[in-house]
Amino acid sequence: MKKTALSIALMMALPFVVQAAETDVSELMNDEVIELEDSYVRPDYVEIEQLRNTKEIIVITKEEIQNRGIRGVSDALNKVPSITVGTTGQGQIDIRGQGADVASRNIQVMVDGVPYQPITSHPTTTNFDIVPVDQIERIEVIPGGGSVLYGSGAAGGVVNITTTMKKLDAPVTSISGEINSKGGSGTASIGARLSDRITIQVDGTKSDRDLYFVDTYRNTEYISAGIRFDLTDTQTLTLRASQLNEQSRYLYNVNIDDWKEEGAQLRRDEYINGDRDQNRYTLSYTNDFSETLHFNTDLYMNDGNFVGNKENKELEEEGYGLRSTLNWQYNDYGNLLVGVNYSSQEAELEYLDYGKPKAFNYDKEVIALFLSNNIKYGNWETTQGIRRELTDWSFDKSFKKVGQVKGSSDRWNTAAELALAYHYRPTGRVFGRFELGYTVPDGLQISDEDVALIDGKYEQVLVPTSADDETYKIMELGLRDKFAFTTLGVTAWYTETDDQFGRPTLKENKKIVRKTLNMLDTKRWGVDVDAMQQFGRLTLEERYSYLKGKSDYTDGMREYIATHPLVGSGSKDPGDYITDGLQKVPEHKFTIAATYEFTDWFSANVRYTWQGKYQNVMKKKDIIGYQ
Repeated sequence: MKKTALSIALMMALPFVVQAAETDVSELMNDEVIELEDSYVRPDYVEIEQLRNTKEIIVITKEEIQNRGIRGVSDALNKVPSITVGTTGQGQIDIRGQGADVASRNIQVMVDGVPYQPITSHPTTTNFDIVPVDQIERIEVIPGGGSVLYGSGAAGGVVNITTTMKKLDAPVTSISGEINSKGGSGTASIGARLSDRITIQVDGTKSDRDLYFVDTYRNTEYISAGIRFDLTDTQTLTLRASQLNEQSRYLYNVNIDDWKEEGAQLRRDEYINGDRDQNRYTLSYTNDFSETLHFNTDLYMNDGNFVGNKENKELEEEGYGLRSTLNWQYNDYGNLLVGVNYSSQEAELEYLDYGKPKAFNYDKEVIALFLSNNIKYGNWETTQGIRRELTDWSFDKSFKKVGQVKGSSDRWNTAAELALAYHYRPTGRVFGRFELGYTVPDGLQISDEDVALIDGKYEQVLVPTSADDETYKIMELGLRDKFAFTTLGVTAWYTETDDQFGRPTLKENKKIVRKTLNMLDTKRWGVDVDAMQQFGRLTLEERYSYLKGKSDYTDGMREYIATHPLVGSGSKDPGDYITDGLQKVPEHKFTIAATYEFTDWFSANVRYTWQGKYQNVMKKKDIIGYQ
C-alpha cells in the first residue's frame, strides 16, 4: 500500500505547475500592486498568491528584520498582533490562542516551501528558530487556517520562511555581524554566477545567545549551500542543502514557593538541555509550459537527532517527500491550482526511565490531493478549495509493559474553504471566508495505554487510539485599505474546535493508564488591527489584537468521567476549570513602533510591546486529574 501511494503521488506530480501574479505579497496594500495584478510571472509561492485577496496575510520583510534588530524567527513573529511567543513550553509559537499543549501541533511551518514539522511533540518541544535571521529573505504568516493547501495542523495558521537559497537568481557576497548584551552572531556569504545558466551560493552563520533566565542559552551553527541551473528560458533546476547544529539550555518548571523565597537558587534539575543536529536537502524543478500553464515540484529529504530534556532523551528522525503544484489560468478571470503532497517520516526515541530502557518507534505517511480555484468578476473575487488526505500511522513502543506494543491507524480527512472579496476601490477591499479543517494525532497521541487480561492477570498493553481527529471551523471578516499616508488592516475572526485532544491519567482494573481522548470543545474569537503611517522618512506602526476563548468538556467526555474517574480527582464531577479561559493565552496585545531613516544606509527604530495577563498555571483544585 505504501509503495502504491508513493507511485501514485509521483505520477500525479509529473504534470503539475505553478504560476501567479507579479505582485509581491509584502506590498498587499500598495496602489502599484493593484495596477500590476494582470501581469503574470512566476511567484515564489503560488499557494500564498492564491489566497492573497481573500485572507489575512502578514509579511515580515528582510529590511524589517535587518533594520529593527530582530534576532530570530520567534522575535520576528512576536511583533505580529495575533502571535505570542514564549508563553507556552520552550518558546513555542502560538497563533490565535491555541493555548498550552496545543500550540505546537496547530501550526504549519514551511522553509522555502517545504514543510518542517516534527513527527511528535514528545520529548521535544518544537523550536522553529531553525534559520538564522541573516539568511532570511522574508517571513509570511497566514493566521488561522490553511488546511486546504497545507493539510493537518493549520488551525493556528501557517508560517512560511523564505531563505536566501530559495531562488538563487541574485548571488550575494557579504560579511556581517552584531554583538549585544545577550551575545552576538556573524554571517559570511559567498555567491557567484559561474555562467549565464549556473549560479551558486554558500552562507554560514554562527550565533551565541543568552536567554532570559540565568544560565540559559542557545548557541547555533548553520550552513547552507545551493546551486541553480537555468536549463532553458522556461525551466530551472535548483539544489539546496543546509545543516544546523545547536546546543541549548532552558529553564524547567519551577515551584512557585521556591521562586518567591528570597535568595532562592535554582537546582540543576530545574534546567533542561536541548541539543540537536539537522540536515535538509531539497531539489526543486519549475517549468513554464506557457503563459497560462506553470509547474513546480519540490523533492526533499531530512535527517537529524535531538538530545535533551531532563532525562537526556535521544530522538532520531528522518524523512522525505514531495510537494507539486500545477497552476492553470484558464481565462482572463479564472485560475485553478492543483496540488499533490506526499511525505514519509520515521523517528526512534530511546532513553532510560528510572534505570529501565524505553524505546519508541514511529512511522507516518501522508498522501493528499487538493484543488483551489480563484475567480475574478468585475470587483468581486472568490476562492473555493478542497483537500482529501490519508494519514497512515504505525508505532512500536517497547518498554516495561507486556503484551501488545505495536499498532497502526489509517485516518482519512477532508478540508474545504470558501471565500469572497469585494474590491470597493483600487486600494480597498473587504472579504469574508469560511474554512473547515482538521488535526490528526501526533506520535504521542496515536497510541493508548489499555488493560488486558493476560495469563490470568491484568496487564497494560498499547492499542491505536480510538479518538476521532480534531475538526475545526474558522470564520473571518476583514478589511484592507490604503488612504492618504495610512494603510489599515482589520480582521475579526471566530473558530470552533470540536473533539480537541486531551491525554488524562486514568485508573482501570487497578492499573494507571494514559489515553488520548476527545476531551474538549473549544471556541476562540478575536480581532486583529494593523495600521501604518508614512511621513517622509518617518514610519509609524500600531498593532493590536484581542483574543478570548472558552473550553468545555465534550458530551462524550462527561459520560466517560461518570464511569472512569480521573486519577487525583476524588470526584466524578468534571468541574469547570476550563471556563476560566484558555491556558497561557494573553487576552490583549498592543505594539507601537517608530522608524526613522536618516540616510539610505542609517536608520533608528524603537518598539514597545504590551501584553496582557494570562492564565499561566491551573490551580490544583481545578486540575481534576487532567494533564
